[in-house]
Order: sequence, then C-alpha cells, then structure tokens
Amino acid sequence: MSSSRSSSPDTASSAGPQLPVDISASPDSPGYAPDMDSLTTASFARLRDFSNWRDSEFLVYRCFTYAGDEIQMKDFILRNFEEMQKAMSALEDDHVHILNTTSRSVFLLYASELRELSQSLGLAPWISYGLEYNVLRGLGRRLYGSHYGKLFPPVDGRSSFSALIDIWFTLPLVDAGVEDFTHPGQELHSLPIDSSKGVTHLCEDAGMFYLSFDKKTRQTRILYSSAIPARQKLAAACKNAEELGVRDDPFTFITCALSSILQDQGMNTHSFFALISKMEDYSNSLRFEIAENEEIKVKETAIQLRKSLPYLEKILESVNCTIQIIEDTISEHKDCRELLSIPSQHFLRVEKNLQTLRSQAISFKSYQDTRIRRINVCLSTLSSLLSLRTDSAIKASTEAMTRLTEANREDSGRMNDIAIATKLDSEAMITIAKLTMLYLPPTFIATLFSMGIFNFDFENGKNGRLVMSSQWWMYIIFAGPLTLGTFYWFRAVTRSHKQASQKAEREAKQPE
Repeated sequence: MSSSRSSSPDTASSAGPQLPVDISASPDSPGYAPDMDSLTTASFARLRDFSNWRDSEFLVYRCFTYAGDEIQMKDFILRNFEEMQKAMSALEDDHVHILNTTSRSVFLLYASELRELSQSLGLAPWISYGLEYNVLRGLGRRLYGSHYGKLFPPVDGRSSFSALIDIWFTLPLVDAGVEDFTHPGQELHSLPIDSSKGVTHLCEDAGMFYLSFDKKTRQTRILYSSAIPARQKLAAACKNAEELGVRDDPFTFITCALSSILQDQGMNTHSFFALISKMEDYSNSLRFEIAENEEIKVKETAIQLRKSLPYLEKILESVNCTIQIIEDTISEHKDCRELLSIPSQHFLRVEKNLQTLRSQAISFKSYQDTRIRRINVCLSTLSSLLSLRTDSAIKASTEAMTRLTEANREDSGRMNDIAIATKLDSEAMITIAKLTMLYLPPTFIATLFSMGIFNFDFENGKNGRLVMSSQWWMYIIFAGPLTLGTFYWFRAVTRSHKQASQKAEREAKQPE
C-alpha cells in the first residue's frame, strides 16, 4: 500500500565541514501551513560535521505491525545520517514507525539534524527555526488531506475523504543524572545534589514528541526525544496493538508519552524533595536565637534552598505545561472521534486514561505549589534567624561601645585629675627653681670664700686685706675634670639606653 506522504527536505547537505547550514520550512511539504509556518531561513551547525560526534548514536528506529510483531530495529549513528534520511523518506506501508533520538534535546534544538530528519519524514515544521521554541510550547495539531493537493485520488470513481493528522508537543523538563551537564543555551545551570547514592545533578531539559497518523494507510510515525522515557511503553502498546485498538485510535501513543513524562518527573521531584526535606527539618529545629557556631551552617542551608528554587519553579512550569497539553489532548481526542471512526470501547479507554493523567498532573501541581511555599517559609525563617543573630551582635556591640565610652569617660576624669596634679607639681618645681636661683649664687660665693684659698686679715673688722693662697689652682684642676667627667658619663648612659630601645623596636617590627 503506497503512502500518501511526500517529503522534500530543504537542506544544505553539501556544506563544508563544521560550517553552518541554512534551513527553512519547505513550502512543498504536505505539512506546511502558510498561515502558521514561517519561511524564514536560519543557520544551524551539523553535529555530524564534528569528529567527536560522528560515531555517536543519534536514532533508534523500530517498526511494528498492527499484529504486534516487531519487524525491524536499527540504531543509526551520525556518520550514517544521509542513509537514515533516505530510509525515513521511503516509508511506504501501514506499520507503526517509532523513532527515538538519543542525543540531548539541547543539541537537537541548536543543531540541524532534527529539523532535517523531520523534513525527510514529511512532518510539519514543529521545531521552530528561531529562539522562540524556548517560549512557544504546548500541543500542536495539524489536519491536512486532499484539499491541500492531489494526495488522495478518488477510488472507483468515488471521492473519499482522507487526512493526515499530526499532533505534537514540546514542554520543559528537569532531568536527573550523574553527569554534570550545562549548555550555554540553557536557562539554568546544573545543580548538584548530595544523596546516599552519590551526587546527582539536576539539569534543564526539553521533551519533544510528534505523532503523525495517515487515516488512509493507517501508517503511524512517532518521533520523540530521549528526555521522554517512553520507549518501553510505546513498544508495549505496539505489541498489544490489536487489543488496544491503536490502528483506530493513535492517541494511545500520546498517552504513553504523557504518562511516562509524569512518572519520570514525579520520581525526580520526589528524590529532589527528599534532600530538601532534610534542610527543612534542620530549619524547623533551630531555636529562637542561633548560636555563633551554627551561623555558618544556617547560611549554607539558606543558600542551598535558594539555589533549589529555580528548579522547583521549572518543575512547576513543566507540570503546568503538561496539564495544558493533557487538556488539549482530551479536546482533540473528542474532535477526532468521528473523523477517525474510533470505536466506543477504545475511545472511552483512552479518554479515561487521559482524564486520569489530568487528575495526576493537577495533584502534581498542588504538591509542587505546596513544596515551593514551604521552601519560601524556610527561607523566610532562616532569614529572620540570621537577622536576629545580626541584631543580637549589633546590640552586644552597642553595649560594648557604651561600656567602652563609660570607661573612656572615667579615664578622662582620671587624666584630668593627673593633669591638675601635674600642674601643681609644675608650679612647685617652678617655685623650687626660683628659690634655687635665689640661693645658689650667694651659697656658691659663701662656700668659695669659706675655703682656705682666701684669707681675710682684718683688724677689728675695719682695716685689713684679702690674701689668696698660692695653691688656688688646685681647686680648678680637680673640680674642672670631675665636672666634665660627670657630664660625659651621663651622656654615655643616655645614649646606651636609646640604642637598646631602638634595637628592641627593630626586632619587634621584623616578621617571625
């Protein structure tokens, strides 16, 4: 049975090594919608042009029949990308084709391979060619058929309506792994988390899923990123295709992807909160006033909680987006019931599963909102305790300054008393100096005249003469050197003390 699809990839496969290629939406593709898609050309690097990427696994391809048999499974590396494109362009059967890209989503978004592969499959330009793919997310759907071209010619002279139904979604995710991975194009840097099993790193990721269903041939094409761990569920759905009725209701595959996302994000979130709960318990165990030795740990806890908030909000963003995708999927499922002629039994089964996922996602959102509020309360509590600690330190410092001021005031009083006493001593010394000046000259003269050098020979105290001894020079010979020796001795002692003081100062200034 021939496929009604056509593909005309608009790629620059002849570009030189490690040179960007220009890619744009192909207006010849059956999935192109002129009222929705832009023909703006963008440049992207090709991973297969880099030597360290050529031998990396890029795609896992599996093909199932609706009888539940797996008829093909093949791994493609980037070196064989052109071979993969050729194989994907030639899919003409009524089977289920599952394509799982194994590279990280951030590389798929910033490189050309995913867009080239989508064009080879004849898919709508679901991955934007600009940076808006980080903002414009959610569920996309497109219905196109015979009115877009002569894709479905009349059978036996009768016109029969047929259609290609494409449904896709993109949403933000948070991945947990042992690898510390951060890409410049990501909003959040990797966040390490210590656990009993070692260090786990949280990193930002993106989930991408595309389902294309041909109503005429019943061929199903599924392309999804490795961030959605749905490989096992998709394979199980294919193996039970007859029982699940996936030939009539392909929304089962969307249910597989959404349930895998919720379970994986729920597991990552629970593991994340298991660590945060320990920090929360520590915050709640703190007393009104934290001790000095606890201050550092309190600050570290506050910093860790603050770093975790962006990832908590990213998980909440992912849950909100998932809820909207589930709501839109439920609505789209109802719209396609008549178009796809879905039997009631299969329709109700998928609808109930989607409603269950919606309920779980809403509960997940409530759980996440509660945890974020609790983290904010913990941060507020820690901030208050640190503020109280700071206030106590300021109060203690103020009291110490007050005591120091009082001590300085007392010292000032004592210094004032000392100054007054010193002034009195100075006045007394001045008085003594004046008395010395008054009595010293007469005393010196009296002493000098009383010596045996001078002899006063007066008769009755009236007439006489002053006779000076011929040995008067002996006084000068002994008194002069002794006086000079006293001055030099005093000077030598003073200089010795000064040199010893300078040496002690130099030794004190030298580093140990």
